Amino acid sequence: MSLITNAHEWGGSRIYDEYFGVTSPDFAILSALSNNPGCQAVDIVQIVALDKSVVSRRLKRLHSKDLVTWEQDVTRRRLYLTLHGAEIHNRILPVALARAERMTTGFSDDEKKLLQQFLHRIFENREWMNSTDNLPLPNEKLQ
Repeated sequence: MSLITNAHEWGGSRIYDEYFGVTSPDFAILSALSNNPGCQAVDIVQIVALDKSVVSRRLKRLHSKDLVTWEQDVTRRRLYLTLHGAEIHNRILPVALARAERMTTGFSDDEKKLLQQFLHRIFENREWMNSTDNLPLPNEKLQ
């Protein structure tokens, strides 16, 4: 699975950067904001399953490129796409969807549906996968 993930992300980053000036993680954040306007950075971390430091750096970069803006109230910073950010997202989306379709070339509709079900189940297991509970770890950290 790591090989597929790396190939998808790095290929996407190469294409998106060359043609749109953003990377795959940037596009994931733009998509999260397109679907969840006004959410917070902590929400994006959960939606796109990226580390909070990565999301924070990416948000700063996207803000500097006028793709993302925010409204600050007393306790929260609400994030939104700018008009330019929405335009970039909408231009990348058909490319991203076409790339996803290419990944399942040769699959029947039933196989695609089954794959989606398996991937959803794998995604649901992400917290357990990243937990240290019951892993065969050494008794002491080797640092």
